[in-house]
Amino acid sequence: MAKRQNIRCTGDNIPFLNDIKESDKPDYKDLDDEQLAYLFKDLVNEKAIEAPVTIDELPDELRFDQVFAEDYYRMLFPGFEDLAYSIMVECDKKRALEIVKID
Repeated sequence: MAKRQNIRCTGDNIPFLNDIKESDKPDYKDLDDEQLAYLFKDLVNEKAIEAPVTIDELPDELRFDQVFAEDYYRMLFPGFEDLAYSIMVECDKKRALEIVKID
C-alpha cells in the first residue's frame, strides 16, 4: 500500500476526505430566483428567452428534424452496401419524429 503524502496548494491545508467532519462542511444555502439567474447570467442569452426561435427559422445546418435521402449518406459514407444506406434513412426518419415530438 502506498504511503499517503500531504500535497499543499498555495499554502492551504487540504484535509484528506476521511478527515473531514460534518462540522467542517459548509452550510447549504437556498438560492432565490434572482440569485440563481445571476449565477448563470453568462450562460443564458436573454434575447433567446424573450423571442425564442422556432425550428422553421433555423438555418439548414442546424435543422436536426430533416430527413436525408440515401444519396446524402452515399456521399457522406462511401463504400457501404445499398441496404446500409436504406437503414440509415429509416433511422433518420425515426430520429426526426422523436425531435418533432419534443417540441
